[in-house]
Amino acid sequence: MKGIGRSLVAYLFVLAACALHSPDLTPQFATELISKAPEFNLYARLVKIESVTRQKDSLSYCCYYGSFLFRYIGAPDGSPPITAYAEFRYWDETWHFTGFDYGCNHSALTGAATASDCHTVHCYNPPAKH
Repeated sequence: MKGIGRSLVAYLFVLAACALHSPDLTPQFATELISKAPEFNLYARLVKIESVTRQKDSLSYCCYYGSFLFRYIGAPDGSPPITAYAEFRYWDETWHFTGFDYGCNHSALTGAATASDCHTVHCYNPPAKH
């Protein structure tokens, strides 16, 4: 009976979480989150946000993906910006920048081939309060 009770509680928690709706993530707030993340701003500068898109289906309440352009600090003048793909998640009543990657194969998202020199950066966020 303990296993059934735990399963029921877990199911109800997931059901309740799916019923919640997060506010839209604006490009301005995405810019702020990326720019203040030490995992990003110690080495690079944001050039611009290209897009932020709410995920579909079961991830629609919690998750956004986006693309942005950046340059490394100290990059030569006129060097082309690098395209990166960001992930944002919602908890504790606010959005969090959880990580980004660049140079990875995002052909399913962009419709074009990309470089194969893939770099992934995870950003520290404090654990949820609940």
